[in-house]
Amino acid sequence: MDRWNVAALAEHFAIRRERVLAILALNRLEKEAIEQGKPHFPELRELARKAYGPGYPKGNGEKHIALVRTYPKYELLTPEEAEKTKVPNIEEVIGKKSKEEEDLLVEEFKERLDFNTGLTGKTISREPRFVRAPKRPDEGWSFVVKPLGKNAPPPYVGMPDGSQREPTEDEELYIKQNTPKARKRIE
Repeated sequence: MDRWNVAALAEHFAIRRERVLAILALNRLEKEAIEQGKPHFPELRELARKAYGPGYPKGNGEKHIALVRTYPKYELLTPEEAEKTKVPNIEEVIGKKSKEEEDLLVEEFKERLDFNTGLTGKTISREPRFVRAPKRPDEGWSFVVKPLGKNAPPPYVGMPDGSQREPTEDEELYIKQNTPKARKRIE
C-alpha cells in the first residue's frame, strides 16, 4: 500500500482531503501541460517560494464539523428507569456524523474534480455553446433522452433517424451529472 495516499497527506499536513485532491490534480495538469508544450507559468511557483519560503507549513487542522441540533427533551423517569437509560455522548454523536458527512463530501468533490479536469467524460464538450457552437453533424443531432415518471423506461439516446440506442459510458456520466442527488442538506 502506498504510504502517501490522500488521507495520509491530509493528516500529515493538517488539511482537508479535498484540498489534497485539488493540489494533486493541479500537479497532474501541470505535468500534462509541460508534456504537451503548453505554457504552465513556472515563474509563479518561484514567486510563491520567494514570498512564503521553501518550506511547507502545516495547516490549521481544518476539518468538517457536523451541525447536530440539540433540543431539550424532558421525560419523567423513575429512579430505576433513569439508571437503565443510556445518555448518548454528544461528542461521539458529532464525531460519527461528521465522519459520515466528510466521506460523502470528499466522494462528491472527487467525482466533480475528475469530471472538471477531464479524467472522466473525455468525449463530453466542456466549452459553453456561446463560445463556440458545435458544428451540426451531416446526419443530424442525437439527443440524450431521460423519460420522466415513476414507471419511466431508462434513459436512452435518440438517433437522427428515429431509432434508439443505449447511452455510452460518457453519456451515462452526463445523465448522472444532471441528476439531483437525493440526500439531506449538509450545513
